[in-house]
Amino acid sequence: MNESKPLAKLIRFARHAAASASARKVGGALVVNVLGAAIAFGLQILLARLLGVESFGQYIYALTWITLCVLLGKLGLDVTAQRFVPEYEARANWGLLRGFIRRGKQATLLAASLLAVIVALAVVLAGPRIDAQLRDVFLCAALLLPLNAYLIVQGAYLQGLRRIVAAQAPQVIVRPLLFAAALLIAALLMPLHDAAVIAMLLNVITALATIALMIFITRARIPVEVRGAPPEYQTKQWAKVALPMMGITSFTLLLNQADVIMVGALLSTTDAGIYSAASRVALLLTFAVTLVNSVTAPMISRLCTQGKTAELQRLLNVVAWGSFAFATPLCLAVMFFGEDIMRLFGPQFIPGTGALLILAAARWINALTGAAGYLMSMSGHERQAAWILGGSVVLNLLLNALLIPPYGIEGAAIATLMTTILGGALMVIYGWKYLGVNSCLSFRFSWT
Repeated sequence: MNESKPLAKLIRFARHAAASASARKVGGALVVNVLGAAIAFGLQILLARLLGVESFGQYIYALTWITLCVLLGKLGLDVTAQRFVPEYEARANWGLLRGFIRRGKQATLLAASLLAVIVALAVVLAGPRIDAQLRDVFLCAALLLPLNAYLIVQGAYLQGLRRIVAAQAPQVIVRPLLFAAALLIAALLMPLHDAAVIAMLLNVITALATIALMIFITRARIPVEVRGAPPEYQTKQWAKVALPMMGITSFTLLLNQADVIMVGALLSTTDAGIYSAASRVALLLTFAVTLVNSVTAPMISRLCTQGKTAELQRLLNVVAWGSFAFATPLCLAVMFFGEDIMRLFGPQFIPGTGALLILAAARWINALTGAAGYLMSMSGHERQAAWILGGSVVLNLLLNALLIPPYGIEGAAIATLMTTILGGALMVIYGWKYLGVNSCLSFRFSWT
């Protein structure tokens, strides 16, 4: 029987989820991520207020570059862990599990450390062509590269072992709270003349503290059988899976970060800071999309494998409507109170209101496409997804280069909007044509 009210479907879906064995883990992950998102948003406001728009821009610009380098440094092993760790645990293949974890840590630290050295050398060789304070910020940020890469991969191992809260809480709750406390203490004890440099150094210190916590948690949560098993290695097989996964995650991150880098390169780091603040606010609209998709990804994979198209379509309907229901009120709030939201970061951030409105529209459209990207990746069409994402990155870079000089940060936001519309449409069309399901928001909604 078809029901007319989407809210009733969502409530019914929630009851189904509550009855599942993994409901408590999903609920725990939901609480951690919601709390983490609130803390992260508050931390951005605190940083902007304490550092000021110029130092905040330098901090964000350097951190964005390091985030992209971390993507290469972790070698796609965080996503690969979601495939191999559960498989080895299920088969009680403790030797391969220990070998995968050990080899992953070694490869991550080696690759990320080499990238950190390259970044530091590039900054030093740039010499007078780069602002002295920005150079110091980049040198401090380079220290973060191997630390952040290690934390991400370590968390992925725990998540693969279904220790979701233990994997996420140290990074999304404990670390930002430590960082915020360190910032406040530093601001009280001394004047923040080199504010961006001090903030980056405090970020490095809190990253080290978080690593210590993650090591302690991992030793407590990892299966006892793994510790005593002699490590076994299948490095070539792991690399074959990791490299394509690194491509997909690289394109996704580039779509979210390239505009900040290009604003900083074509305009100024101050403009990059203002634009980044607007971008962080707009990304809140897709919070539910990201969380729901991460939870439903294994369900999509299972239904695709079993050929249960009707059930898959119902699941995609629920995801799309849930994302829409979460994103729409936030989008309306941004439309009516965008200037007030940007004022939270400080009066100097108000010029970012126009970019915020455009970016909010882009993220709202992204919510309408539901799980289109996950549908392709989880159904064996990851290569096609990578092509679409790669093309979207190229288009985004070209549009940024064309639109930022004449239109400023609003031009970067327009580039993101146009890329989001085209990329999302291609994903939805592909899913409809080759998989026979519609991942976009549909008013023909039913749950039977």
